[in-house]
Amino acid sequence: MMGFGPYKGRAAEMGRKLPGQGREVGFSLCKDAAGHIVKGPTAVGTANRVSIPIRCPHGSRFYGFYHTHPGSGSSVQPSEMDIASARSSGAKVTCIETDSRMQCYRIIPG
Repeated sequence: MMGFGPYKGRAAEMGRKLPGQGREVGFSLCKDAAGHIVKGPTAVGTANRVSIPIRCPHGSRFYGFYHTHPGSGSSVQPSEMDIASARSSGAKVTCIETDSRMQCYRIIPG
């Protein structure tokens, strides 16, 4: 896994409008035929976990995940569960946003 930025801006733009109120929120990142990033349905979880369905709009394909780590002092570093989930699903990237920062990571198969 390594830091990855090309889709950071688009994922952040999609994520800023999400309801969360102290709970993790996430969605699948998908690529359409033109290579643009589009989002799947929004999932709302608990304070420290969200189960994100791998569903993409018609004509797009699964590319990765975006989710929040709510709360002050939260880290943009993916947890071991984040990494394992991304790898097992075939995600190419995972993006994590806290109250003050966002970072995307390329997933290297493990």
